Formats: sequence, C-alpha cells, structure tokens
Amino acid sequence: MNDREHVWWAASDDIAQRPHTGSRTSRLACAAAVVILASGAGSLSSCGHASGPAPSLSTSTDKAHAYSAAISEVRDYLALWQARGESVASQQFLVPAEREGGVSLILRSGKVISYKPYRWVSSSRFTLFVTVDLHFTGSQGAWEVGRNDRFVTFSRTASQGRYLMYFATSP
Repeated sequence: MNDREHVWWAASDDIAQRPHTGSRTSRLACAAAVVILASGAGSLSSCGHASGPAPSLSTSTDKAHAYSAAISEVRDYLALWQARGESVASQQFLVPAEREGGVSLILRSGKVISYKPYRWVSSSRFTLFVTVDLHFTGSQGAWEVGRNDRFVTFSRTASQGRYLMYFATSP
C-alpha cells in the first residue's frame, strides 16, 4: 500500500481533522464504519480509551425539544407578566421560592433575544443562558432596562406539564 492509498480514521471527535487520502468510496466506507462503531460501542478517544457512549440522535432531539419548550415558557412568562402583572406570571411560571417579591414591577415589553445551553441534567432539569430585552414602566428592580443575561434553570416533575423557572445572574 502506498501513501496515496492509506486512509486514516478513528472513532473520535477529531476525525474531521485527520488526513483522508484515498478514494471517495473508501473514505465513505471508513466514515460509515466509524459511525457504526461509535454508536454501538461508545466513542474512542485519540488515546484509544473508551470515553463512554456516543451521544445518540434521540438525546440530541430530546434536548432540542426541551430547549424549544423551555424558551416558549420564557416567552409565555414575559407575555403574561406584561398582560396581567408580575405576581400572576410568577405564580404560574416560577419556582415557589421566586414567587414572593417586594415591589411588583410593571413590564411594558419583553422578548427573548437568544439562548444557549449551559447545563444538562435531564429533560426534566437543565439550565440555559438566556438573553432577554426588557422595558419597564417605573422601577425595573434588579433588572436592567434593555438587554439582560440570566441563567435560567428549568425543572419539572412527572406530574407537571410545564417547566418552572429559576432566574439567576450567575450559575
């Protein structure tokens, strides 16, 4: 076998950085073998040690669905806060410890700008780093007018249909 026919492959995260020489067919066959090996036996690190099971498509899909549902909850919370007040929105969307507040803030407008995953425990408990744009009538309390970044932990029990949220400025 000459250098031109040699194909490097490994079941690891850095496979895209490995040189691939040889025919397109052999590269595709190797890539398919890597996918089959990684999905059945876990992934291998570049040192050849098992690093646990490879993430499954269903896990990625589960996370995407959970994140989408969670961000919908944030949007619904902001809409209810604006329409019916902070107290009503808090009772419906926040964890019990976050429901009691001093001054009731009047939200004039609020929207989700972006989010990114921060910590995943399960589809029933995870944290997103969420950026919202908020504008108030009167006092804004601990919020800024405009852009606000918060770590939002979403949790629910088997009997709950919706997530309850906990907003924090740090993880």
